[in-house]
Amino acid sequence: MRIPVFTRFYAFCFAAAICCFEASSVHAAIVFIEPTDGELSGTSTSPTNLGSLFAGSHNVVGGTVSTTTPIDRDFWTFTVPVNHQLSSITLAAFSNSDNRSFFAVASGSSLSAINNADLLLGGTFVGDAAGRLVGDNLLDDLAARVHIGGTPKFSGPLGPGAYTFWSQETQGTVTYNYQFNITAVPEPSSIALVACAVGSILFRRKRIA
Repeated sequence: MRIPVFTRFYAFCFAAAICCFEASSVHAAIVFIEPTDGELSGTSTSPTNLGSLFAGSHNVVGGTVSTTTPIDRDFWTFTVPVNHQLSSITLAAFSNSDNRSFFAVASGSSLSAINNADLLLGGTFVGDAAGRLVGDNLLDDLAARVHIGGTPKFSGPLGPGAYTFWSQETQGTVTYNYQFNITAVPEPSSIALVACAVGSILFRRKRIA
């Protein structure tokens, strides 16, 4: 039976919406590696800016040592674009002559002070226990403020906006590889378009039957 033009139009709208979403969901990963790309900033008020990270996995590879004066700290910032979210942070690799390292996140493109835990969205040690080992997702431990205390400020993925990350070691020498996994979230208009198209197709099919 010939499908009416009206139904074919909505089928086309549905396909177009899916294609647009899928096209926006794939983006080349951005990778920062010390010392190939230079040293990450040691100043919380002016972290290294990695720009906007679109859908994909983005690795920040670096290291800190505790024997320098001042203490070697790494700070970097990036923006999660609109209609995207930071879904997870995987500890892709980690080594330490001690047994753990400090890792934290703050909202915004800089951190005004490092001695005030209230300014942090979350913080945790990594590399020392189950759930914070290589291959684990660190986002839930950050959210739980495992090693900085206080009331949790978020749960689940982090939405659009700028975030600043802080990695530090006070004993030993550390190398790390943090993998930031960004996923695209469809716009409400796209969801409405898809729902409308699907509903119309089902309705028309029902009438034809």
